[in-house]
Amino acid sequence: MLLTLFMSAELQIKERRDRGVSEMFRALRHRNFLLFWSGAFLSNTGTWMQAVAQGWLVLQLSNSPFWLGVDGFMATSPGLVLTFDLAGPGFDFGGRRVCRSG
Repeated sequence: MLLTLFMSAELQIKERRDRGVSEMFRALRHRNFLLFWSGAFLSNTGTWMQAVAQGWLVLQLSNSPFWLGVDGFMATSPGLVLTFDLAGPGFDFGGRRVCRSG
């Protein structure tokens, strides 16, 4: 029985490999998702470029790893505060009503 299960799993893997790379990106065939994904990719790329450039600038101006750490902490602290302080209690008290947008 174990051998039969192993063989069927092996056949499924071979079938999946035969599909090709185009199946991996089939969601991008939908125009709206392609626009969404492209915009998110470009936005995230810009955000990371800004974070690297800002850290580099702080390090060049201060030549201090301490101020580089302060800069990194100050860049991420608003997200942490909003996530832990507002979202958690909102879900605790509001439940699913907080999640709904309409």
